[in-house]
Amino acid sequence: MDLYNGEYSPNEISEQIINQLEMNNHLSAESYNYWLYENKTDYQSLTISDKSVWILRRSENKKRYVHIHPGRYSPNTRRVKAITLKTAIFTLCYEKISGTETDTIERINYAREKYLNQPSLKEISDASGIGRLLSLFQS
Repeated sequence: MDLYNGEYSPNEISEQIINQLEMNNHLSAESYNYWLYENKTDYQSLTISDKSVWILRRSENKKRYVHIHPGRYSPNTRRVKAITLKTAIFTLCYEKISGTETDTIERINYAREKYLNQPSLKEISDASGIGRLLSLFQS
């Protein structure tokens, strides 16, 4: 999965996408659907001002029909495995609740084993996926 870590908030990203859809006459549900399928796909991509690429799809929600997510390997994104993201979130939550540091393998493994039903890790480094993600979240 790709996580956006650029400067814009979700509201700012949404505003830029809505503005582009409006400028290109793709904001109504009907024109949005037509645009999504004009290339014989069910998605389109848009680039916002920080050069990040966003994938647009059709949502099941009738009123909020534009579904967006970061594009693969887009600028200002990081590609992470789902289990790595879950591990980082559970580890940081555990740290917050218990008031302990997350930089030890024991705390990471506690979160993996107790909450995620995952095997423990032998080691982590700042260059590993979980190490980089924890550093990103902590900064």
